Amino acid sequence: MKAVSLVLRLSRRAIGAVTLSNESLTLADGRHLTSKAERSVMAARRCATSWLIYTKATRLIIDAPPDAPGTTASRVLAVLEELAREHGVSVFRVHRTEILQGYGSPGLGSRKELRTLVREFFSELQGVRGSVQPYVVDAAAAALYAECQLALSPPHV
Repeated sequence: MKAVSLVLRLSRRAIGAVTLSNESLTLADGRHLTSKAERSVMAARRCATSWLIYTKATRLIIDAPPDAPGTTASRVLAVLEELAREHGVSVFRVHRTEILQGYGSPGLGSRKELRTLVREFFSELQGVRGSVQPYVVDAAAAALYAECQLALSPPHV
């Protein structure tokens, strides 16, 4: 069975989600997160739960900022990792720096450059609108990067 990856791009104020299957995006979605920490954490959990169930994901790949204890992003990240454990899904973290380096030699200089490049790969991203669109594109970039990394260095089970 081929692993199904749900890839999330997490920030302080939004979460983008994609699932890559057979070189197509089978999910391209995102949610804006409120500035109220508790509501933001609960909303992220609800969205991630529905995405995990919808995609039948077997692994969760998260593109998130470095841990900064006490921040909303770190609290959401902890909830996502807990949710993955509850669903028996393995978790992999990727970071912006490694993703940018993975898209060129030398690596790209910004997420803006990365978004321009990745939008060309997936026509499915054209349908994503609003303030979450950059986060969904970021998730697609992380999905491509992570799939390549996992293919080259599969995790030991």
